[in-house]
Amino acid sequence: MAAPLETNTGGQTSTIAAASKVDCSKLAVLDNLSQVLIKQPFRGKECLIEMCGCEAKNLYTIQSVDEQTKHVTPLFTLTEDSNCCMRNCCGAQRALVLNATYPEVENGDPLFVIDKPYRAGCCCCSAKQCMGRNYMECYVGGVCIGSVEEECLCNCRV
Repeated sequence: MAAPLETNTGGQTSTIAAASKVDCSKLAVLDNLSQVLIKQPFRGKECLIEMCGCEAKNLYTIQSVDEQTKHVTPLFTLTEDSNCCMRNCCGAQRALVLNATYPEVENGDPLFVIDKPYRAGCCCCSAKQCMGRNYMECYVGGVCIGSVEEECLCNCRV
């Protein structure tokens, strides 16, 4: 495996590992896209749950946008897998897994998985620690292909 490539963009550091044994052919649709649209569709069931004071699992649709016609085409659906207590007690710091599947495929194997462990959000602690900043990893076929971690906002150089 090649060494990870690190990039820094606007307060976040992204690490992309060049894993030679990972089959990313299902993600080839992303190669020629200059932009994607991420939407959280309205779901009536979710509205009822939130009116009762509970946070529902999130669902997102990822769509490609044709630059000339502005036509959108569904690419993936991201479905949140998280614990009810974590959603309601920890908010944005909660641990969650986002499973990406083709639209209209509910029980298929995920194309990729985004894993976000619980983080307390202390800017002066490393993102690798539970008390630290936000951190996410992306997996294809069980192999981590990249990660994103929030940078420290102060000058403590952690």
